[in-house]
Amino acid sequence: MTLSIYPLPGIPEVAAGDDLPALLLAALGRAGLTPQPGDVLVVTHKIVSKAEGAVVALTGDEERAYRELVLDQAVEVLRRRGDLVIARTKHGFICANAGVDRSNAAPGTAVLLPLDPDRSAHGIRMALRAATGVDLAVIISDTFGRPWRRGLTDVAIGVSGMLPILDLKGTFDAAGRELHVTEVAVVDEIAAAADLVMGKAAAVPAALVRGVEIPKGEGRAADMVRPVPMRERAWMDFSHSSKISLWHFLHAETSYIFASSSTVFAFSAAVTVKGTARKNTKRHILKAFIRWSSCWFLP
Repeated sequence: MTLSIYPLPGIPEVAAGDDLPALLLAALGRAGLTPQPGDVLVVTHKIVSKAEGAVVALTGDEERAYRELVLDQAVEVLRRRGDLVIARTKHGFICANAGVDRSNAAPGTAVLLPLDPDRSAHGIRMALRAATGVDLAVIISDTFGRPWRRGLTDVAIGVSGMLPILDLKGTFDAAGRELHVTEVAVVDEIAAAADLVMGKAAAVPAALVRGVEIPKGEGRAADMVRPVPMRERAWMDFSHSSKISLWHFLHAETSYIFASSSTVFAFSAAVTVKGTARKNTKRHILKAFIRWSSCWFLP
Protein backbone atom coordinates (compact mmCIF):
# COMPACT_ATOMS: atom_id res chain seq x y z
CA MET A 1 0.00 0.00 0.00
CA THR A 2 1.23 3.48 -0.92
CA LEU A 3 -0.38 6.25 1.10
CA SER A 4 -0.50 9.86 -0.09
CA ILE A 5 -1.70 12.78 2.04
CA TYR A 6 -2.37 16.16 0.45
CA PRO A 7 -2.93 19.33 2.50
CA LEU A 8 -5.68 21.70 1.33
CA PRO A 9 -4.42 25.21 2.09
CA GLY A 10 -6.07 28.49 1.18
CA ILE A 11 -9.43 27.90 2.84
CA PRO A 12 -10.54 31.33 4.11
CA GLU A 13 -11.79 32.06 7.61
CA VAL A 14 -15.13 30.29 7.95
CA ALA A 15 -18.19 31.98 9.41
CA ALA A 16 -21.68 30.82 10.31
CA GLY A 17 -23.73 29.97 7.24
CA ASP A 18 -20.77 29.55 4.86
CA ASP A 19 -21.04 26.80 2.25
CA LEU A 20 -18.33 24.55 3.62
CA PRO A 21 -18.55 21.85 0.90
CA ALA A 22 -18.05 24.58 -1.74
CA LEU A 23 -15.00 25.89 0.14
CA LEU A 24 -13.55 22.39 0.35
CA LEU A 25 -14.23 21.74 -3.33
CA ALA A 26 -12.45 24.99 -4.26
CA ALA A 27 -9.48 23.99 -2.09
CA LEU A 28 -9.26 20.64 -3.89
CA GLY A 29 -9.20 22.49 -7.21
CA ARG A 30 -6.43 24.86 -6.08
CA ALA A 31 -4.37 21.87 -4.97
CA GLY A 32 -4.84 20.26 -8.39
CA LEU A 33 -6.68 17.30 -6.90
CA THR A 34 -9.56 15.51 -8.58
CA PRO A 35 -11.51 13.32 -6.13
CA GLN A 36 -11.21 9.60 -6.79
CA PRO A 37 -13.14 6.63 -5.42
CA GLY A 38 -11.53 5.46 -2.18
CA ASP A 39 -10.28 8.92 -1.22
CA VAL A 40 -10.86 10.13 2.33
CA LEU A 41 -11.36 13.81 3.09
CA VAL A 42 -10.35 14.78 6.63
CA VAL A 43 -11.77 18.06 7.93
CA THR A 44 -10.96 19.60 11.30
CA HIS A 45 -14.01 20.13 13.47
CA LYS A 46 -13.13 23.80 13.95
CA ILE A 47 -14.28 24.91 10.48
CA VAL A 48 -17.31 22.63 10.69
CA SER A 49 -18.35 24.16 14.00
CA LYS A 50 -17.80 27.68 12.69
CA ALA A 51 -19.89 27.01 9.58
CA GLU A 52 -22.67 25.61 11.78
CA GLY A 53 -22.55 28.60 14.11
CA ALA A 54 -21.24 26.67 17.12
CA VAL A 55 -19.28 29.69 18.34
CA VAL A 56 -19.99 31.39 21.66
CA ALA A 57 -19.03 34.92 22.72
CA LEU A 58 -17.33 35.04 26.12
CA THR A 59 -18.89 38.13 27.66
CA GLY A 60 -17.86 39.84 30.89
CA ASP A 61 -15.01 38.10 32.69
CA GLU A 62 -13.66 35.98 29.83
CA GLU A 63 -11.97 33.35 32.00
CA ARG A 64 -15.04 32.89 34.16
CA ALA A 65 -17.31 32.77 31.11
CA TYR A 66 -15.04 30.13 29.57
CA ARG A 67 -15.09 27.96 32.68
CA GLU A 68 -18.88 28.20 32.87
CA LEU A 69 -19.17 27.27 29.20
CA VAL A 70 -16.99 24.20 29.75
CA LEU A 71 -19.22 23.05 32.60
CA ASP A 72 -22.32 23.71 30.49
CA GLN A 73 -20.98 21.48 27.70
CA ALA A 74 -19.94 18.70 30.09
CA VAL A 75 -22.19 15.85 31.10
CA GLU A 76 -19.73 14.86 33.81
CA VAL A 77 -16.48 16.33 35.12
CA LEU A 78 -14.03 13.49 35.69
CA ARG A 79 -10.84 15.28 36.74
CA ARG A 80 -9.54 18.80 37.36
CA ARG A 81 -6.00 20.12 37.36
CA GLY A 82 -5.77 23.87 37.66
CA ASP A 83 -7.72 25.33 34.77
CA LEU A 84 -7.78 22.00 32.96
CA VAL A 85 -11.00 19.99 33.15
CA ILE A 86 -11.30 16.43 31.85
CA ALA A 87 -14.96 15.87 31.08
CA ARG A 88 -17.43 13.62 29.33
CA THR A 89 -19.23 15.54 26.58
CA LYS A 90 -22.82 15.19 25.45
CA HIS A 91 -21.49 13.07 22.60
CA GLY A 92 -19.84 10.63 25.02
CA PHE A 93 -16.28 11.83 24.29
CA ILE A 94 -13.77 12.06 27.14
CA CYS A 95 -11.62 15.10 26.44
CA ALA A 96 -10.12 18.29 27.82
CA ASN A 97 -12.50 21.13 28.65
CA ALA A 98 -15.48 19.28 27.13
CA GLY A 99 -14.18 20.10 23.66
CA VAL A 100 -14.59 23.86 24.15
CA ASP A 101 -11.66 25.47 22.34
CA ARG A 102 -10.28 29.00 22.05
CA SER A 103 -7.40 28.21 19.70
CA ASN A 104 -7.90 29.41 16.12
CA ALA A 105 -10.95 31.35 17.30
CA ALA A 106 -11.66 35.07 17.20
CA PRO A 107 -10.69 36.97 20.38
CA GLY A 108 -13.37 36.78 23.04
CA THR A 109 -14.99 33.66 21.56
CA ALA A 110 -14.84 29.90 22.00
CA VAL A 111 -15.69 27.15 19.53
CA LEU A 112 -17.83 24.19 20.56
CA LEU A 113 -17.92 20.72 19.08
CA PRO A 114 -20.46 20.19 16.30
CA LEU A 115 -23.84 19.16 17.67
CA ASP A 116 -23.79 15.90 15.67
CA PRO A 117 -20.39 15.35 14.02
CA ASP A 118 -21.54 12.23 12.16
CA ARG A 119 -24.44 14.14 10.60
CA SER A 120 -22.06 16.98 9.71
CA ALA A 121 -19.68 14.54 7.98
CA HIS A 122 -22.57 12.98 6.09
CA GLY A 123 -23.81 16.37 4.91
CA ILE A 124 -20.37 17.28 3.54
CA ARG A 125 -20.07 13.89 1.84
CA MET A 126 -23.48 14.16 0.16
CA ALA A 127 -22.78 17.70 -1.08
CA LEU A 128 -19.41 16.68 -2.54
CA ARG A 129 -20.90 13.61 -4.17
CA ALA A 130 -23.60 15.74 -5.81
CA ALA A 131 -20.96 18.19 -7.07
CA THR A 132 -18.33 15.71 -8.28
CA GLY A 133 -20.11 12.40 -8.83
CA VAL A 134 -17.49 10.73 -6.63
CA ASP A 135 -18.43 9.22 -3.28
CA LEU A 136 -15.65 10.26 -0.89
CA ALA A 137 -15.45 9.15 2.71
CA VAL A 138 -15.42 12.12 5.08
CA ILE A 139 -13.87 12.28 8.55
CA ILE A 140 -14.26 15.16 10.99
CA SER A 141 -11.29 15.28 13.34
CA ASP A 142 -10.40 16.83 16.67
CA THR A 143 -7.33 16.75 18.89
CA PHE A 144 -7.49 14.60 22.02
CA GLY A 145 -5.07 13.54 24.71
CA ARG A 146 -4.47 9.91 25.68
CA PRO A 147 -4.73 8.37 29.16
CA TRP A 148 -1.33 8.02 30.85
CA ARG A 149 0.56 9.29 27.79
CA ARG A 150 2.01 12.71 27.06
CA GLY A 151 1.18 14.52 23.85
CA LEU A 152 -1.89 14.98 21.69
CA THR A 153 -3.13 13.30 18.54
CA ASP A 154 -6.04 13.77 16.17
CA VAL A 155 -8.98 11.38 16.31
CA ALA A 156 -12.21 11.05 14.38
CA ILE A 157 -15.31 12.51 16.01
CA GLY A 158 -17.48 12.23 12.89
CA VAL A 159 -17.42 9.90 9.89
CA SER A 160 -19.45 9.10 6.79
CA GLY A 161 -18.80 6.74 3.90
CA MET A 162 -16.75 4.09 5.69
CA LEU A 163 -16.78 1.87 8.75
CA PRO A 164 -14.83 3.40 11.64
CA ILE A 165 -13.52 0.06 12.88
CA LEU A 166 -11.62 -2.64 11.02
CA ASP A 167 -12.83 -5.77 12.79
CA LEU A 168 -10.17 -8.49 12.65
CA LYS A 169 -11.91 -10.92 14.98
CA GLY A 170 -11.98 -14.37 13.41
CA THR A 171 -8.93 -13.71 11.21
CA PHE A 172 -5.48 -15.19 11.81
CA ASP A 173 -2.13 -13.58 12.55
CA ALA A 174 1.17 -14.42 10.84
CA ALA A 175 1.71 -17.32 13.26
CA GLY A 176 -1.70 -18.81 12.51
CA ARG A 177 -3.34 -17.76 15.78
CA GLU A 178 -6.94 -16.70 15.59
CA LEU A 179 -7.65 -13.10 16.67
CA HIS A 180 -10.52 -12.83 19.15
CA VAL A 181 -10.68 -9.19 20.23
CA THR A 182 -8.65 -7.14 17.73
CA GLU A 183 -10.48 -4.09 16.38
CA VAL A 184 -8.44 -1.39 14.61
CA ALA A 185 -9.66 2.21 14.87
CA VAL A 186 -8.95 3.00 11.21
CA VAL A 187 -10.68 6.39 11.25
CA ASP A 188 -8.51 7.54 14.15
CA GLU A 189 -5.38 6.38 12.31
CA ILE A 190 -6.42 8.30 9.19
CA ALA A 191 -7.26 11.42 11.22
CA ALA A 192 -3.86 11.31 12.94
CA ALA A 193 -2.05 10.78 9.63
CA ALA A 194 -3.85 13.74 8.04
CA ASP A 195 -2.79 15.98 10.92
CA LEU A 196 0.83 15.48 9.90
CA VAL A 197 0.23 17.80 6.92
CA MET A 198 -2.37 20.07 8.52
CA GLY A 199 -0.57 21.01 11.74
CA LYS A 200 -2.01 23.11 14.55
CA ALA A 201 -1.05 26.62 13.49
CA ALA A 202 -0.59 26.37 9.70
CA ALA A 203 -4.16 27.39 8.77
CA VAL A 204 -4.67 24.13 6.89
CA PRO A 205 -7.98 22.73 8.16
CA ALA A 206 -8.41 19.87 5.68
CA ALA A 207 -6.46 17.16 3.89
CA LEU A 208 -7.11 14.48 1.31
CA VAL A 209 -5.86 10.96 2.08
CA ARG A 210 -5.39 8.67 -0.92
CA GLY A 211 -4.37 5.03 -1.15
CA VAL A 212 -5.70 3.79 2.18
CA GLU A 213 -7.80 0.64 2.15
CA ILE A 214 -10.90 1.72 4.03
CA PRO A 215 -13.47 -0.68 5.50
CA LYS A 216 -16.49 -0.35 3.21
CA GLY A 217 -19.83 0.43 4.76
CA GLU A 218 -21.88 3.08 6.48
CA GLY A 219 -20.53 3.72 9.96
CA ARG A 220 -20.54 6.42 12.61
CA ALA A 221 -17.88 7.71 14.94
CA ALA A 222 -20.53 7.52 17.66
CA ASP A 223 -20.30 3.73 17.38
CA MET A 224 -16.74 3.91 18.72
CA VAL A 225 -17.78 5.43 22.04
CA ARG A 226 -17.84 2.79 24.73
CA PRO A 227 -21.07 2.81 26.74
CA VAL A 228 -20.80 4.11 30.28
CA PRO A 229 -20.56 1.09 32.64
CA MET A 230 -23.62 0.57 34.81
CA ARG A 231 -21.71 1.33 38.00
CA GLU A 232 -20.63 4.67 36.53
CA ARG A 233 -24.19 5.48 35.45
CA ALA A 234 -25.35 4.78 38.99
CA TRP A 235 -22.60 7.00 40.37
CA MET A 236 -23.61 9.75 37.94
CA ASP A 237 -27.14 9.51 39.43
CA PHE A 238 -25.74 10.83 42.69
CA SER A 239 -26.32 14.50 43.28
CA HIS A 240 -23.18 16.53 44.01
CA SER A 241 -24.19 16.93 47.65
CA SER A 242 -24.78 13.18 47.98
CA LYS A 243 -21.29 12.44 46.64
CA ILE A 244 -19.78 14.83 49.17
CA SER A 245 -21.85 13.29 51.97
CA LEU A 246 -20.77 9.79 50.95
CA TRP A 247 -17.12 10.84 50.95
CA HIS A 248 -17.35 12.39 54.42
CA PHE A 249 -19.29 9.46 55.89
CA LEU A 250 -16.92 6.85 54.51
CA HIS A 251 -13.79 8.73 55.50
CA ALA A 252 -15.10 9.53 58.97
CA GLU A 253 -16.03 5.91 59.67
CA THR A 254 -13.19 4.12 57.89
CA SER A 255 -12.23 1.93 60.85
CA TYR A 256 -15.84 0.99 61.50
CA ILE A 257 -16.41 0.08 57.85
CA PHE A 258 -13.41 -2.18 57.61
CA ALA A 259 -14.37 -3.84 60.89
CA SER A 260 -17.87 -4.56 59.57
CA SER A 261 -18.86 -7.56 57.51
CA SER A 262 -20.81 -5.45 55.03
CA THR A 263 -19.85 -2.13 53.49
CA VAL A 264 -23.49 -1.36 52.80
CA PHE A 265 -24.56 -1.89 56.41
CA ALA A 266 -21.51 -0.03 57.65
CA PHE A 267 -22.42 2.88 55.40
CA SER A 268 -25.93 2.82 56.85
CA ALA A 269 -24.48 2.82 60.35
CA ALA A 270 -22.13 5.65 59.46
CA VAL A 271 -25.02 7.76 58.21
CA THR A 272 -26.95 7.03 61.39
CA VAL A 273 -24.02 7.69 63.71
CA LYS A 274 -23.14 10.99 62.12
CA GLY A 275 -26.73 12.15 62.37
CA THR A 276 -26.02 15.23 60.27
CA ALA A 277 -28.52 14.55 57.49
CA ARG A 278 -32.28 14.49 57.55
CA LYS A 279 -34.01 11.13 57.38
CA ASN A 280 -35.09 11.45 53.75
CA THR A 281 -31.57 12.54 52.71
CA LYS A 282 -30.05 9.54 54.45
CA ARG A 283 -32.50 7.25 52.71
CA HIS A 284 -31.70 8.78 49.31
CA ILE A 285 -27.94 8.47 49.80
CA LEU A 286 -28.22 4.91 51.06
CA LYS A 287 -30.41 3.81 48.14
CA ALA A 288 -28.06 5.39 45.63
CA PHE A 289 -25.01 3.87 47.30
CA ILE A 290 -26.56 0.39 47.36
CA ARG A 291 -27.45 0.71 43.68
CA TRP A 292 -23.94 1.89 42.84
CA SER A 293 -22.09 -0.66 44.96
CA SER A 294 -24.21 -3.55 43.66
CA CYS A 295 -23.13 -2.71 40.11
CA TRP A 296 -19.59 -3.79 40.93
CA PHE A 297 -20.82 -7.38 40.96
CA LEU A 298 -22.33 -7.08 37.47
CA PRO A 299 -20.39 -7.97 34.31
